[in-house]
Amino acid sequence: LEAIEPFLPRVAFVTLLGTSIGVKGQSLSEEACPRLTEARALMRKAGREADIRLAADGGIRHETVPLLRAAGADTVVLGSLAFGDPDLAQRMAWLHGLKAAA
Repeated sequence: LEAIEPFLPRVAFVTLLGTSIGVKGQSLSEEACPRLTEARALMRKAGREADIRLAADGGIRHETVPLLRAAGADTVVLGSLAFGDPDLAQRMAWLHGLKAAA
């Protein structure tokens, strides 16, 4: 995560991958939530926490989204969680109702 520090003054969006690259259907890594918390701390240290959206991608499931949001993700990159849902409007309302960590 230290690699993002030099870019924090210039970016508006940071996405962290919570799985290995290139393999669909993986479970969320145990390191995903701690990495989000650490990224949020780096953004806060840089004085840019309010200016940068923090997103999580990979391992996005009904049961993992609340964990990711609580760890500091402003949003998640949706795939099958949204597009495989028979009621997309209800899924989006649920997602928007979740709160990120303060």
